Amino acid sequence: MAFIGTINAETRKWLGNNGPAFDGRQVYVGCSGAFTVEQLLTRYAPKAKLWGNDVSLYSGVLGAYLAGQTFRLEVREEKFAWLSPYLADEEAKAATVMVLFEMLKYEKANNLFKQRHWMHYLNTFDKFHQGTVAKLQERKKETRIESYTSRDIFDLLDEIPQGAVVIAFLPTYAGGYERMFKRLEEIFDWDTPGYGLIDEDRKKRILTKMLERDYLYLDDHEWKGLPMVAVVRKARMKPVYIYSNMTALHRGVMKQQRHSEFVPFARLGDEDE
Repeated sequence: MAFIGTINAETRKWLGNNGPAFDGRQVYVGCSGAFTVEQLLTRYAPKAKLWGNDVSLYSGVLGAYLAGQTFRLEVREEKFAWLSPYLADEEAKAATVMVLFEMLKYEKANNLFKQRHWMHYLNTFDKFHQGTVAKLQERKKETRIESYTSRDIFDLLDEIPQGAVVIAFLPTYAGGYERMFKRLEEIFDWDTPGYGLIDEDRKKRILTKMLERDYLYLDDHEWKGLPMVAVVRKARMKPVYIYSNMTALHRGVMKQQRHSEFVPFARLGDEDE
């Protein structure tokens, strides 16, 4: 069972190579997603203290598990009442949400392919769940976070210590998170956080707050006036622009060719992706 995320391989390599710039710092990740940033900095900035945050159910249950916190999760939709035995603890809850998220791609069984996949998930859910628990246990060994919160990043920024680093890869279009996780929200009841949709205006207001401290900001379009430290260009995909005021970061351009090329400093090996 895969961990969903939006940070591509070249960007992960760049961040891993820049791990020392974050070592020993307090680092707050404003939009944790699948906790790729936290996992990378656990490995490449071992003395950093990391905090995770997001507003989605998917990230919330995963973050609570990784941080050793409790997470209220109950089945809301009667059609899925059979999932209740799979919500015994935070590990089980996280695995259930991850499997179901993949499974729901085939819920609207409007063709034979989807019908077969949907029935396969229903008939072998327990096996999928066990396999995902095993992967979660490995992920927990590789991810160190002090705590996790489900907060609007705009409000959270007011409470982050001035000397900390903030990292954010905000949703690239308004309502994207909501559409991605809508079905999960209908099926489960949990302590849903209040937050504002991140449109361009709200993104600018968030950035204004981020600029008050050390920051690392990723986006799929250019921002005039922000110091760009790296850019990732991949065929048939939007570029990823990386901005920061941290002078210790290496500058670079990553391009996807036949093999990933990392300029101008040494790459991490493929096994480090």
